[in-house]
Amino acid sequence: MDNAQTWTEGYDALDVNTSVAIAFVERHKPNIDALRRATVESAPRSPNTERTLIVLDAACDVPRAWLDHHGVAVMPRKLAYLNREHTDLPDQKRSLELIAQLAHGFDSNARSVPLSPVAMRDEMQRHMRPKTEAVLHLCTSARRSKHFVHALSATQSLVVIHNKVRRSLGQAASLTAWVVDSTSVLTGLGVLAAHAVELRERGFPAANIAVTLNSFRNNLHTLIVPDDLAIASNGLRVNEQVSAPAWKVGLGTMLNLKPVVQLSADRLATVDRIRSLPRAFDHVLGKVKTLVENGALLTPFVGVGYAGRLDDIETRAAYLALRAACSRHQVVLSLSTMSLSGIVALGPRALSVSFASQQFSA
Repeated sequence: MDNAQTWTEGYDALDVNTSVAIAFVERHKPNIDALRRATVESAPRSPNTERTLIVLDAACDVPRAWLDHHGVAVMPRKLAYLNREHTDLPDQKRSLELIAQLAHGFDSNARSVPLSPVAMRDEMQRHMRPKTEAVLHLCTSARRSKHFVHALSATQSLVVIHNKVRRSLGQAASLTAWVVDSTSVLTGLGVLAAHAVELRERGFPAANIAVTLNSFRNNLHTLIVPDDLAIASNGLRVNEQVSAPAWKVGLGTMLNLKPVVQLSADRLATVDRIRSLPRAFDHVLGKVKTLVENGALLTPFVGVGYAGRLDDIETRAAYLALRAACSRHQVVLSLSTMSLSGIVALGPRALSVSFASQQFSA
């Protein structure tokens, strides 16, 4: 049995008999050292990275390379689209394939849903390592997804089972876990994860990180510019139980008006309407550039997600100016293809930009 299969095994109930749990650990002891060696050889990690596992909802806009480099696990989602079920994980190729499909028609019944609590628990266990002492699970806004509720159940199950095993083996240290409601989506999740990684690498224990994130999220801002107003309105109806009237969608499309939607502290509002998509992009990127130049960010990370080919953004003068400002001020600028969940909710050519600041207002 290979390592991947070993670590995806799990339990089907909370009240697992302790002897069964011990047998599970004993059965896989030979594989643990091999898994540890493979991990060390592929990506050297700090001791704190091994002790605290950070798990991120797949409905995020962060480059896969960044996630792998910092040892951040991704919790998959299930995407129901055109009567088929897809697994949503950070994957540029699959995102571009979905965007191409949308050009031939949109499925208004498309849904992005989290895994079941049992599947979540087993997925977290798959990413745990022998030295893992704490799990920190960062979720999409609880108002917009059941991911948070499922994660609570999954994490409780994980802790109960693993601590039964630890007590039976005479280990004093318990496994601890926290579930954090990001109150955000898309690139906002990426900024929250970046701050969590920074605190973890500075030696903060998982409990302190969770408490800090609960405060930090109140200053987390995401600016969204959709291109296809009909798809974005449908996404609002599904996720927010509200949508723009059809006449507004039609008028905005006819006048080529693009809304700038701001999500801050779990509150969503349209803060600008700008004629033409390129101008709307430049407007948003320019706002963030000003914050960077004024030293107004709470964490040195800006996340940009785009539902299309990244060349469309990388060649824009406003993006190049933002990148130069970030370089001068030692701020990480992350550019990634939007997740499948984001594409289905907002449509092709949508832009999402996130940052953390106490000085930002619409």
